[in-house]
Amino acid sequence: MAGQMIPLFQEGKILTHQMLQAISNYAVGFGELAYEGYSEGILRGCALTAARDALVVGKGMVRYGGHVYLMEQPMMVSYVPANKWTVLYLVFKEETMTSSFLYREVELVLSHEISTDRNHMELGRFKLMEGARLRLEHQDLKDHNTEFDTVNYIYSIHSGWERPTISPEILYDFARENCMFAIRDPWDISFCQKILADGKIPQSRDCIIAYVVKRLNLPRADYSNLELYEGLCEITRSNAELRWEEPKEEKRKKRMVMLDY
Repeated sequence: MAGQMIPLFQEGKILTHQMLQAISNYAVGFGELAYEGYSEGILRGCALTAARDALVVGKGMVRYGGHVYLMEQPMMVSYVPANKWTVLYLVFKEETMTSSFLYREVELVLSHEISTDRNHMELGRFKLMEGARLRLEHQDLKDHNTEFDTVNYIYSIHSGWERPTISPEILYDFARENCMFAIRDPWDISFCQKILADGKIPQSRDCIIAYVVKRLNLPRADYSNLELYEGLCEITRSNAELRWEEPKEEKRKKRMVMLDY
């Protein structure tokens, strides 16, 4: 039967296995159906903040293995200056089952190696020098690729339609910065308006590639996150040369009104 079966909890009624199963199926199935067709990666949230010598990953939603993981509590991992690249991974463990629960657990791991394991999802990377403070906020688009003491989101994995996409933080900074320039290209205007209107949510990778390819007159290809970021930086550099022009005041024509008594 297609449709809905909603259990009714009323005083005096016995809580049956079928009622509990209906609740479980809806709670788990709704999130997975809502993001059917999306790739693995961060769906919402998972913002990074710093607390003393630790990184905190905020609440969020992540898609992995066809399932949506709801991270209801912040997660924390300690870090130390290493003078070399350190990558923050969200690691998905093997499913375990008891008589009462199915467990799909995740943990945070810091590594100095670039992992190609499918169960390692990058959230960001940094190269922290001794005595320096780790920065998580970026001054502009170019600052996202600062080598030292700054979190780099270029290689982080965000869920997009069918394929992973680049960080919405990068796209939002791009749109906000370019809207400060006197942009006139219709591709720039429509793309920046879409980013700002949608807020910091992941955008389709195909949409980003189409924009960069058209705007820079590049051959159609499956560009990497770094190549797309560099393309956005090139567009920003060209737009930065544009200058606002003050609107010219039109001379108003004097009008005479004739009255006939």
